[in-house]
Amino acid sequence: MRKACWDQIQITSASELIVIYAKIADLDPKSDYVKSSFARKTHHNAAAIETYINIFAGFFANFKDERDVYGWSKAQCFLAAQNMMMQAAILGIDSCAIEGYNESELNEILGIDPSKKRVAMLLPFGYRIKEQKPQIRQSLHDILRYR
Repeated sequence: MRKACWDQIQITSASELIVIYAKIADLDPKSDYVKSSFARKTHHNAAAIETYINIFAGFFANFKDERDVYGWSKAQCFLAAQNMMMQAAILGIDSCAIEGYNESELNEILGIDPSKKRVAMLLPFGYRIKEQKPQIRQSLHDILRYR
């Protein structure tokens, strides 16, 4: 897997490696996944499920193709990954979101059908061996405007 991820060392050196998948086929408004998701949200209220599915179908209709679905699904994965990474940092565990990989090689290694799901990112977690060098960052004053 490391070779498919541009030989990034974290792939093999991390204590844990999580592969986060972006759903594709499951996000179709007619899918069982969407129906069961809204059923849980509405405590299985049939009228509410139908309302949510219709709203979601209207939103989903804005996607022009599978790339749009993947883009939106991947963004949802980033939100979940951000929460995992922040909690890990609070616990003193390092992480590094990895989006650099050869998708077709990774799909083959992981046995993924990209019409059903695609890798959104890989997320290694672990403890650093060496102390990290200080990060050189722009000041918030230079990049942020309050109005």
